Amino acid sequence: MLNKTGPFRIVPRPEGVTSRYSLVVVDGEGKPHLPLTRFYEKAQQGLTEGTARTYLHTLLPYFEYLSIDKWRQHRDDRWDSEPEAVQESVRDYLVEFLACKVQCKDAYERVSLTARSPGTVRVFLHSSCFTPSCGG
Repeated sequence: MLNKTGPFRIVPRPEGVTSRYSLVVVDGEGKPHLPLTRFYEKAQQGLTEGTARTYLHTLLPYFEYLSIDKWRQHRDDRWDSEPEAVQESVRDYLVEFLACKVQCKDAYERVSLTARSPGTVRVFLHSSCFTPSCGG
């Protein structure tokens, strides 16, 4: 069974196949996306499987956005671009696709939900910080 979100898909490990990963994230071309696959594996270590999967599902649309948005392609923005470029792409994703308001406040940016913002915004923001550098 495949779970699909845009061009990125979650593929469960087939029975009889030995792998350290219980699932693999593949891109639109069917190539494994190891950073997202490893993200899920790490998230499972500190969270329940359901929470880890929820985090993964909220990140997939952002990765889709990076892979198909014409402006992001023109700039060659990727999830592992320079921090400033990633911050800009996340800000644009929050505003354009998640209908949030983002305001500069001193040394940080404040994200506010609107009536059109999906309930998954907080999960997206938390899951995007579930990395070793964020202490997740």
